[in-house]
Amino acid sequence: VSDPENSALVVEKVQALVPENWPASDSPKAGVPGPRRENADESIGALDTTPGNVRLSDPVAETLRGELKSYEKAVHLARTLANYRRGRHELVIGPAVIDTLLPHVQHTRTVARLLAADAAMRAHGGDIDGALDSCRAIFATGRSIGDEPFLISHLVRVAVGEVALKSTWRALGQGEASDPALARLQELILDELNQPLLLVGVKGERAVLTEVIRRVGAGEVPISALSEGGASDRGAGPRTIAP
Repeated sequence: VSDPENSALVVEKVQALVPENWPASDSPKAGVPGPRRENADESIGALDTTPGNVRLSDPVAETLRGELKSYEKAVHLARTLANYRRGRHELVIGPAVIDTLLPHVQHTRTVARLLAADAAMRAHGGDIDGALDSCRAIFATGRSIGDEPFLISHLVRVAVGEVALKSTWRALGQGEASDPALARLQELILDELNQPLLLVGVKGERAVLTEVIRRVGAGEVPISALSEGGASDRGAGPRTIAP
């Protein structure tokens, strides 16, 4: 994906303008406005618990309005994602392959939450078309993950798509959108539904395991690299893989 059409580059720029894991983070980055309002997390949660055709309470609306004002530059940049159709993050494959870090996957969640707040407040203020533009930007945030060879990446892409759909339900529950705005969103949703995410993810996992086996067999990776360091679900200690 060329840089001019790569939504992943925009996602990372937006992430750099807000605290990690916003709004749950209590540690704003240097140069990022703060401090975080203590009830921001609860206000974002209210978007899920308040029915789409019910207006947000005044305290929730006030908090979200304040958050969006604090990160105004990030919101403006994030909304430009509506103009992107695809993306690709640069992966650094780990020595054991399965130890590959995917920090950008969490970044898409953060950007999606920011856009969901923006969509909700635009709908709250009667700007339904503007809210749907933010919904398209949420979809584009998830699509920035592209065709990565890890199922977790595609699961997060689907989860971000769900955020976009919930934001759409709220926007349409608050007012009537124009036909062009609806058509733009419908086209994007239909295209996303046509993406073979499960097939891509399963093929990727197969390729990952094939490469893991090759590296172990060639002596490039020790068998111990495949053992978990944490406790198992049964509480029996770490899961260890023996030669």
